[in-house]
Amino acid sequence: MNTLKMLWILPLLSIAVQVNPDSNETRLGVAVGGGSYSLIDRDCSGRAVNAAKVRFVAGSASIEQRMPGHVVIGGKVDYFRRETVEKPVGQNDHPFFYPDFSPQENLRTTGVFLTPYFGLEERGIGVEAGVIIPTQVFHLGLASSGGLSFLRRSYDNLALAGKIRFGPLERLHVESSYNFSSPLVAGGGLVDVGVGVPFSEGLGRVWLGVDAVPYETSGLLLKTTIPLSEQVFFTGSGRFAKEGGAPGEYAWSLGFNYRWHNKE
Repeated sequence: MNTLKMLWILPLLSIAVQVNPDSNETRLGVAVGGGSYSLIDRDCSGRAVNAAKVRFVAGSASIEQRMPGHVVIGGKVDYFRRETVEKPVGQNDHPFFYPDFSPQENLRTTGVFLTPYFGLEERGIGVEAGVIIPTQVFHLGLASSGGLSFLRRSYDNLALAGKIRFGPLERLHVESSYNFSSPLVAGGGLVDVGVGVPFSEGLGRVWLGVDAVPYETSGLLLKTTIPLSEQVFFTGSGRFAKEGGAPGEYAWSLGFNYRWHNKE
């Protein structure tokens, strides 16, 4: 683990942890999840020649301070582990799968990522931006992901992360994120876009959209936030690959958020 890289996050996390008497709200979150995605090797024409299925588990913990003036500052830690890489048996099981695929043995199976971020949350728009700091070089996979091959599947240096929202949270709104799912990959692909609908007087939300990467095929992504009390919220997500895409690509996550308002 690279200590110098970890030091990048300490100033922002120290600010987020402080309970400022003039701030509005402090939020803590934890989540766990898992799923699977496909690694597909393609030839120059884009035809799949080798493939395998990767199973993974993931977890995340976050802390966030919402300050006066709608300023947000926070940080999160993500853990990602590839549990197994399965090689299908038989050439005729699925056109994506071929029996001679052998994943590279030098790829790490575990990754830890630190993400400090800041943003501005207004009623009609919200923007949060940060950087992912990998504690070591980590590769999610070698596949090209078709038309989204320009998006990163490996973390060997700092990577951008963030999300943007258009529309008030208490009404229909559009939201998109990049490298910002919680947990990473299990809470949705590295890139997603969708529409959120509030319920329970705006405290709860259902979000429906599409995601991609490291998944080979774009999929349907469902997220929800359900208030259990004034301070405790349940969070969950599920990802379903569209029919006809790479088989066995799915993800799920479960978590809890705790929020408390500080005195002004």
